[in-house]
Amino acid sequence: FVQVCLFHGLDAHEAVLAPCVDAARHMDVLRRGSLNEKEFRDLCSRVRPDLSEEDVEGWLMELDPWNMHAVSVSACYTALVPGISKLAGVGGGSGRGVAGSSSGLGMGFGSTPGASGGGR
Repeated sequence: FVQVCLFHGLDAHEAVLAPCVDAARHMDVLRRGSLNEKEFRDLCSRVRPDLSEEDVEGWLMELDPWNMHAVSVSACYTALVPGISKLAGVGGGSGRGVAGSSSGLGMGFGSTPGASGGGR
């Protein structure tokens, strides 16, 4: 029974990740495991077209705080896929966004980053 439940959970997890994985695969970034700023913006527009430019900038500031021009694909999944941050146990499920998040990735679907200060 436990194994059936685990497999069902895995299938559901894969189904939720599929649009983001497909977009990353189409962009050919899975081999490197990271995206530069332009690739991240492209991924956001493909996966979350509802995000504004300010939202994307806030995500960049959160996921690449030292401006290294590298955002890991797994961080993109956690940030951009609905509900993944809660499943991963990231950010305590506060849903308060970047400004109030203790870990920085605890943003669920519909949350927008609270970019404070100037641009990148």
